[in-house]
Amino acid sequence: MWAAGPSGWTSPVPSCRIRLHSAAATRAWSSARPSTDPTPHPPDPTMLNNVFRILILSALMASTSAFGWSLSLFNGVSLGQELPPLNLQYVANAPAQPPTLTMIYFWGTWCEPCRETIPKLNKLHDEKHDGLVIVGLTDETEPVVKEFLRKIPIRYTVALDDHRKLFDSLKIRALPYAILITKERKVVWRGQPEDLHADELNRLLSAAKAAP
Repeated sequence: MWAAGPSGWTSPVPSCRIRLHSAAATRAWSSARPSTDPTPHPPDPTMLNNVFRILILSALMASTSAFGWSLSLFNGVSLGQELPPLNLQYVANAPAQPPTLTMIYFWGTWCEPCRETIPKLNKLHDEKHDGLVIVGLTDETEPVVKEFLRKIPIRYTVALDDHRKLFDSLKIRALPYAILITKERKVVWRGQPEDLHADELNRLLSAAKAAP
C-alpha cells in the first residue's frame, strides 16, 4: 500500500502492514523502552493506550483480509455516496457503451501492489461480466501511462483523472483501491478487486439492472 503525504504520494507502506508516524506513536514507543532510571514510576495511561492501539492495528493489518478494510481508513469513500460528474481522459480501451456498473480502480504506474493486481483485473475483464466496465484511473500524465502500457499490457479501460478532481473529491490517499458505482454514480462497493467474489458481483449487477 502506498500513502499520500501533503505534497503528493510519498513513501510506500507495504501491504498487510502500516507504518505509524504520529507523534503519539513515537512517544508511546519511546516510553515503552526499558529505562535506566532506578526510580520506579507508575505506568502512563496515555502511553499504555497508545501502545495497545498500535498492537491492535498492527494485528489487523497483518491479515490479508483486513487489507481492504485498512485502505478504507485512509480513503474517504462511503457506501451510498454519490460521485460528482466524471471528467475522465481515456488513454486506452475506451468503453464502447454505457455500463451497468463501473469499477474505478485507483492505481499508479509506480505502485508495486497496483502492478500485481493488473493480471487479476485483466482476467476479470476477459470474463466479460455483462454490464461491467473496469476503469483503471491514475493521476499521472499521459506520456508516463502510455510508456507503461508499452511494457505491461492492460486490456481494460485506462483513464487519467483531470487535475486529480476525483482523487481529491474522494480523498484517495492510499493505493491500490477500487470502487463500484452505478449509472447514477452511486458507490455500491469498495475495497480490493480480489475481495470482490463472483457471486457478490453478479448480485450487484442484477440489482443495478433491476433498478428503475
